[in-house]
Amino acid sequence: PKNIKNIFLNSKLALIGGGGSLIYEMIRFRIPFLVIKRVNHQLKNINFFKKFKFLSYINNLDVNELDIKIKYLLDNKNYKKSIEEMRNIVDGKGRKRVSQIILDLCKKWKIQK
Repeated sequence: PKNIKNIFLNSKLALIGGGGSLIYEMIRFRIPFLVIKRVNHQLKNINFFKKFKFLSYINNLDVNELDIKIKYLLDNKNYKKSIEEMRNIVDGKGRKRVSQIILDLCKKWKIQK
């Protein structure tokens, strides 16, 4: 999609396939999500984030399991906890910090703008 940011900003819940960088996007935009592993190497990220309440891992796509996990994540109390947990993990200022590190390195190495 052309404007994925608007889609994220208007989403209350997401179902993502894979456990890669999209996990970090969901956390950045504070969208609780369900994740379905597509390949085994994604389990490392999934297993790390399973301890938080904003992620539900779906091992086998089952309608009943999906229904239970969606209801859990959308429950008002759980939803608020999820948003708060995500706020504590990603503050949305990473781009600014990385840019500053790059600028500092450019100065150190005497690279002109």
